[in-house]
Amino acid sequence: MIIKPVSGAKGEGIIFVQKQKETIVLKTDDMEKVFTEKELEEWVTELLLNDDTYLVQPYIRSLTKAGKSYDFRLHVQKNGEGRWVTTAVYPRIAEQGVIANLSQGGYTSFLDSFLEMQFGEESYNMKRYLEIFSLQFSNQFDSLYENKLDELGNDVGIDENQKIWLFEVNWRPGVLIIFNLEIDIAKTTIKYAVYLAQRSKKVK
Repeated sequence: MIIKPVSGAKGEGIIFVQKQKETIVLKTDDMEKVFTEKELEEWVTELLLNDDTYLVQPYIRSLTKAGKSYDFRLHVQKNGEGRWVTTAVYPRIAEQGVIANLSQGGYTSFLDSFLEMQFGEESYNMKRYLEIFSLQFSNQFDSLYENKLDELGNDVGIDENQKIWLFEVNWRPGVLIIFNLEIDIAKTTIKYAVYLAQRSKKVK
């Protein structure tokens, strides 16, 4: 399973927990510890004394054919019509361990070539699957809030059965300065700002 702080960012503070026979292994960016069940219980109790709030998630085996952990960032925004659009989808691959965040040593790739390498003839269907999910989820997530959202970075993994798992939702995520994505994101932001301004005038 995965333990991570609610207030965490850029993949920091994530703990990977794995049971191995009679012991339990905890791994972070810079340490690995082996506990008995009693020692783990004591460690968790001490962890909960901190001010941070933590999430516990199942570990999803989202692995490349080379055995490296990866996920997809689905970057969505509202456009000039106030509708959610997918601005970018790109993979993030962990150089080692389970954290694929680029700030933690992960790297990215062109989406189409990555999908072809991982899914072969199913690459087009997988791309559509990701794009449809990104819009359907964002619409549903947005509906939960009275103050509407405008930009999300949804991080998802794909398990061995090609099922999507949502790892994390980021509001106004950082812009990846590759593939000219920062330009596309800026353009969409401006279009949505104009849309809001025009709506405001009509209300007045």
